[in-house]
Amino acid sequence: MKKLCIYFFFQRSNPSKDEFFQVLYDKNDLVFYKDLQIMLYEKKSNGLFETPALFSKKYKCDVRNGDSETVAVNLNKKEVFEHFPQIELVAMEEIIKRKKYKMKKESDYIALFAQSIIRLSAL
Repeated sequence: MKKLCIYFFFQRSNPSKDEFFQVLYDKNDLVFYKDLQIMLYEKKSNGLFETPALFSKKYKCDVRNGDSETVAVNLNKKEVFEHFPQIELVAMEEIIKRKKYKMKKESDYIALFAQSIIRLSAL
């Protein structure tokens, strides 16, 4: 049984900024990014109550096709697959059926993208 190794690849969004995205898929000018946004809420006090400082984590997925604008995407099949060409969709549907992915979790999408890149490279 072969094991699929998944590597994380980070890329700068803009060379002049210190912002990085995790690249989930990058093939034929189609790039899916995962962006981790962390917000810090400072400690507040209004006299009676005091709220502690809090961190909030939120993941956001974006897609860019060629040199076009980056578009925010929710991780559901319809929104994700509308950005792919037909030949890649056919290969991905076969992988989903063969591996029995539910496409509900982020890990399903990451594994699908990794396997589809391997399969499309062989074509």
